[in-house]
Amino acid sequence: VTRGTTVRLAYLSQDTTEVPGHLRVLEAVASVRLRTTLGDGREMTAGMMCERFGFKGADRLLFARGLKKIEDEAASLPLVPSLDKL
Repeated sequence: VTRGTTVRLAYLSQDTTEVPGHLRVLEAVASVRLRTTLGDGREMTAGMMCERFGFKGADRLLFARGLKKIEDEAASLPLVPSLDKL
C-alpha cells in the first residue's frame, strides 16, 4: 500500500454510544461536517455520506438512540441459524 499526499488514515467506529441519542443520523453526521471534498475534487454532503454509510431515505431520520436498540437486538441473534429453523 502506498500512502499518497491526499490519503489520511482514520478510524470509523460503529459504536453508537459515541453519538448523542437525541440526534437523528443526518444531524449527527452534519454536526461533524456538512460537506467534504474528496481527493478527486468532488463534494459530498452529509446526506450523501449517510447514504454511503447505508442510511437511505427515511433511515437518515432515525434517532441515534433507536440505533442502539437495533444494535443490541442484532447482537442477540445467532450468527448461524439453527437447523430446526431451516
